[in-house]
Amino acid sequence: PSSFDLDLSFFSAMFRHSAPYIAMHRGTVVVIHIAGYVLKNKDCFVAMMDDISILHLLGIKLVLVIGVRDQLDERILKSGGSPAYHNGMRVTDESMLQILKEESGTARFEVESSLARGFRGMASRSSIQVVSGNFFYSAKPLGVRDGIDFKLTGEVRRVEVDNFMKRLDSGDVVMITSLGYSSSGEVYNVPSESLAAEVAAALKASKLVYLTQGESLVDVRCEQPKPVQSLRLKQAEELLERWGVDRELYNYYEEDREEQLHNSDSVDGRSNVNNIIGGGESGEASTTGQPSAAVSAYMRLLARCVYALTGGVKRAHLVPTDRGALLKELFTRDGAGVLISRDMYEGIRAATPADLFAVMQIIRPLEQQGVLVARSEEQLLKDLSNCFVMVRDGAVLACGMLKRYSETHAEVSCLAVHPSYRRGGRGETLLAYLERRALLMGVTFVFVLSTRTMQWFEERGFNLVDPSSLPSTRDYNKSRGSKVYIKPLGTQRDVDAEELLWNIT
Repeated sequence: PSSFDLDLSFFSAMFRHSAPYIAMHRGTVVVIHIAGYVLKNKDCFVAMMDDISILHLLGIKLVLVIGVRDQLDERILKSGGSPAYHNGMRVTDESMLQILKEESGTARFEVESSLARGFRGMASRSSIQVVSGNFFYSAKPLGVRDGIDFKLTGEVRRVEVDNFMKRLDSGDVVMITSLGYSSSGEVYNVPSESLAAEVAAALKASKLVYLTQGESLVDVRCEQPKPVQSLRLKQAEELLERWGVDRELYNYYEEDREEQLHNSDSVDGRSNVNNIIGGGESGEASTTGQPSAAVSAYMRLLARCVYALTGGVKRAHLVPTDRGALLKELFTRDGAGVLISRDMYEGIRAATPADLFAVMQIIRPLEQQGVLVARSEEQLLKDLSNCFVMVRDGAVLACGMLKRYSETHAEVSCLAVHPSYRRGGRGETLLAYLERRALLMGVTFVFVLSTRTMQWFEERGFNLVDPSSLPSTRDYNKSRGSKVYIKPLGTQRDVDAEELLWNIT
């Protein structure tokens, strides 16, 4: 819609929602991999470069890694040749390297010319300066592996972090390609996906972004399969393990390109396969159907993400090339692709007085419905010492309290999730955390008092008992008539086993 058609209230809400993300990303380093299939689709490429221009305008320090894998294979096939691979890794000879130089030059021209116009609609603003050269990283030959000479295929030898940061700090966009140079002046073909992961790890980037062909992760164990929006690092590692990817090969793993070139399942650079993987809350996953080019390509990118995260990158993203998807992924809470993070995305911590208002917003509606016992603001402030909150990007999504009443018993209370984030396993996650806290305190039983949510607690191992089973230090309000449920905690391993069965995201 035009600026005149955009509803004012909608715009205000949208801008307020995105403002914290804009502030959070300003001044951070983001590495974006732009694959050959993005360059091939003109409309997709133009839209993506417009979004990248906005990222630069908002103060993000950008490193663009350009790949031309598709263009290289097409040129080789048209010339009557056949791309040579061993275990998925390309064998690069002199003729292939020459084609790579030509295609990389063309890709570099396309990116530079696109960014030269700057941000659309701001004619007075100078174009975005793009810097590339042989001084950002050095390469070395991949060598001979399993008796196969990979010839001019290379890998990263060293990332010149200082050179990157000087250019990024001066406001330039840094662009690099698969053409890597050795100290002796030789040129090697460094796979762009691996290059992006190596550079992101060396720079300790805030984010590494791979643009996908539209594939998605789907949890197929639900009655109605649903997209997986985020993975913890451990989950991603277990998924790769189930796929058979060796941990030592995360930045080398390649799909069988030779077979894919003759059995492609993509049209116009966009994958026809959408629901490709079943991802789970415990890291368990299974593939649906027979492996395809889309699945293999997605696993290749996921492996690079894990490699980068273990190397120091904070978060990695697999983002479709739909118009606006990159902006939505970075500047909204729920994003547009898949986030892989080293830590739990929704961190749990002890509540502070600054959280009082947010906690009140979550529990007040439930108090009015009689689900929770009403607390005055003064009482709630006093109880904050026993309260824990689940936070995503500064927003409190859920809260819960753990209060000890004896050496063996503690109460879980005020367990509530913001209405916008229910049915995502957050209540279970917070309950599991409180149980772990209780175990660390030496408590062997946790109990709850409930008038509405009895079944939910029964499903999670709580048993109905008589109110007389409560610790003597815990008063019981007979007029409210709450049901009392107690759960024996067992060990930390028992909690781990229970979490495997829960839909924790």
